Amino acid sequence: MRYVVRVSLVLLFVSALFGMAHAVNHAYPKVANIFTSKPTPDEIAVLSKWDLVCLGTDIQDNCPEVIADLRSRNPDIVIIAYFPAGFVWDNWHDLGQTAYNYGLKVQQTNWWLRDNYGNRVGKDGYLWFTNLATVSRSDYSGRIFASWLADYIVNQILSTGLWDGILIDGLFENATWINNNDQFFTNPSAAIDANGDGVADQPESLYVWWRDGVRMLLSTIRARVGYSYIVIANGKNYQSQFLNGGIREDFPHMHGDWNANMFSDFGYVTMCRNWSHNPMNCPLILCYYDDPQNTLYEPNRTMSYERFLRFTLTSALLGDGYYFMEGRQGDALWWEDYYDLDLGNPLGDACLDSIWSDVYRKYYPVWVREFENATIYCNPVNQWIPFEDGTWLGPQDGRIVQHSEPSFLLLDASMSSEGRTFTQKDRGIRYSVEIKNDTEHSTYFSLWSRLTQHGDTVAYGACRNFLIGAKDTLKTDVFLRFLEPPSPGLYCLEVFLGRSHLVPVCHDTLYLRRIVDFEKRMHINDDSGEGEVLTIYPQPSVSSLGDIRMEVNLDDLKSERGRVEIYDVRGRRILSIDNLEFEDGHAYNLGADLRGGASLAPGIYYLTITLGEKKITQKIVLLSH
Repeated sequence: MRYVVRVSLVLLFVSALFGMAHAVNHAYPKVANIFTSKPTPDEIAVLSKWDLVCLGTDIQDNCPEVIADLRSRNPDIVIIAYFPAGFVWDNWHDLGQTAYNYGLKVQQTNWWLRDNYGNRVGKDGYLWFTNLATVSRSDYSGRIFASWLADYIVNQILSTGLWDGILIDGLFENATWINNNDQFFTNPSAAIDANGDGVADQPESLYVWWRDGVRMLLSTIRARVGYSYIVIANGKNYQSQFLNGGIREDFPHMHGDWNANMFSDFGYVTMCRNWSHNPMNCPLILCYYDDPQNTLYEPNRTMSYERFLRFTLTSALLGDGYYFMEGRQGDALWWEDYYDLDLGNPLGDACLDSIWSDVYRKYYPVWVREFENATIYCNPVNQWIPFEDGTWLGPQDGRIVQHSEPSFLLLDASMSSEGRTFTQKDRGIRYSVEIKNDTEHSTYFSLWSRLTQHGDTVAYGACRNFLIGAKDTLKTDVFLRFLEPPSPGLYCLEVFLGRSHLVPVCHDTLYLRRIVDFEKRMHINDDSGEGEVLTIYPQPSVSSLGDIRMEVNLDDLKSERGRVEIYDVRGRRILSIDNLEFEDGHAYNLGADLRGGASLAPGIYYLTITLGEKKITQKIVLLSH
């Protein structure tokens, strides 16, 4: 099929501005979702789109049909269970039978981690740590906690046949970090006493006991199930021989800077390379974006969010793991356009490359990875990187460049210069679209657009779906609303057909320039001033300050007092003359009235006149002093 789309644009500018549910089948990107609540049918339909989903064990206890529903919608989906090993949630009584039996056993056997005063280590209303050290007390059968827990995970979770694996939370290799968090201790001077002798443990001993306990837990699980199940751990540890991956939580802020989170011994790329690929390698990058306006289905799509999304997603694509974004409050179903891309398979490992700029005569370092269908750029440093096409990659930002555009679309777009108006009321850009379907078949399609500056989206038009008949024409208006008040500069307008393609089928440029935030709305007339009460001449520019003259033409005006002001393009007032008496048809020379006789630099200025309730503004261009 073939669409021919013609786009005409009518620009409307924001205040203080003018002049502007099916499964995804692909290799990369790989995306994951940790969803701890019981999903509704509508949420299941969205959740099934992710490649890897982690659910709480209460799902197997209360509604195992959720897992079957997810698999029926996406046969390739990987579903794993979430289970905390290093702690018990404070509300464990309410989390399903599996979590309840776990918490009850820990409580009955006194497998809580305690301090040297005998108090439990943890936080009321949050969590209580368990004692994974090899010196924990034994139960009636002579087993320590780590040994019992391995059998519990295998017998009560993995052996159900519902899951592809498990995510074990709280598997940090060394528990000494807990001693540095007063929130977990009733007595500020307390410290961990894992062996229960009433004396705070020496850090060196605690490290060995805890590391060996974690190793016992994981090695016992592998001895029971082999490598038929995925085992992922959350917590800094080095048990790569037993694990298929870990989570770099709160990426890239936890455990050091970006380089440490990527390339250290417990870094994301290191896990991708060195941890077990049997049955599959699946480290996770978990990113948090907090905003009170986030919802379950949508984040607050500010420029900061979109930049953070690009940066963290391209970081994940430098390795072979899974990517996930949510707020710290928990469950999120934020499906992004980028997840629909089919990047193909990687053609090699990521490398630190460089981009040469002929303009600036220097190399700019940038992380790059080539895929079959796209090239990934990730910039973790605090500098702007120029590209040959004139665009820039900002600090802590990323870019996905597809190798080819959609071949089945043809779009012709042009900017309309007629009827251009500039107001303070509108907060976006509006344009009209005409779509023609030259085929013999009716079809659905989607249309969306965005306005960008240096790759950052500053305004976007929500995706709208249309049904167009055979040999039919559809006309509609689309409005792009600004995310934040943009700054003056050059912008790119991009138009897209189909959310599965992030390559614009049309783009154009426009220049935005800031104006004064006047008290009342006004009409800015870039023409000769015909029909207005104010005439500035000569037009369109003045050769020197002494030639700035204005003439007032008002019907039936004999004499009236008003105010004259001159502003620069940044909104700074240069001149203000109050109580000036105007006469109809009289010309006034403003060159001698500037404050202190200061001269103006060449540039664009705005002159306003206020007469009673009327306020008129017009642009002037100063060519020389």
